[in-house]
Amino acid sequence: MATPAPSQFTFGFIGLAPSSGSATFNQIDIAVGASKYFNYGDLVTINAATGVISQALAAPAAPGTAGQVTTSSAFSASDKLYGVCLDSIVTNASGIDSSSGFNRTTIPVAIFDGNLQICLRLIGATSSAAPVSTYTSYANNFIGEHFQVVRVTGYGANATTGVGTCYALLGQNSDTGGLLAVAKYSGYSDTATFAPMWVKEIATLRSGSDV
Repeated sequence: MATPAPSQFTFGFIGLAPSSGSATFNQIDIAVGASKYFNYGDLVTINAATGVISQALAAPAAPGTAGQVTTSSAFSASDKLYGVCLDSIVTNASGIDSSSGFNRTTIPVAIFDGNLQICLRLIGATSSAAPVSTYTSYANNFIGEHFQVVRVTGYGANATTGVGTCYALLGQNSDTGGLLAVAKYSGYSDTATFAPMWVKEIATLRSGSDV
């Protein structure tokens, strides 16, 4: 298993890595469109007709109390995740990001295929504006099961830009989603709180070809 990328969040996203011995991700520069916000690690879908990506899950409104979170609705098990953003970008009404001195209109995206795996934490049941429940004793029982994914927003997060938000697997809805658990994240015990797992998109939903 490749070493995961450094976490960009305080909770939720751990990293991504190629599997099956591949040295690199299957990635492509994708058009962003006008007035869009994307952050490194965001999960995206794609409009097949226009070739423009969108957020797979909109960030919910942030709770008004520190130490609490809200979560988005779970991503449907029948919807296709296209990939994971490998950079951040904010575009204007013309679809251009000029903040770096270059007129960028695209960002690199790692495509979900048979190789790409991402590592997300496993959370339990959540309710609006409440702390995330712990989820323990996952051990090896969940390897091979499917999971739904949600977007988690904490106190002070910006639901418009997505800053301060992350993604997590819903433990209580195991075996009902489009992400397949393939391995535990090393360094965590079988009963670790918010234990991370490596997951990949199930074959019937993948947008990319295997590399």
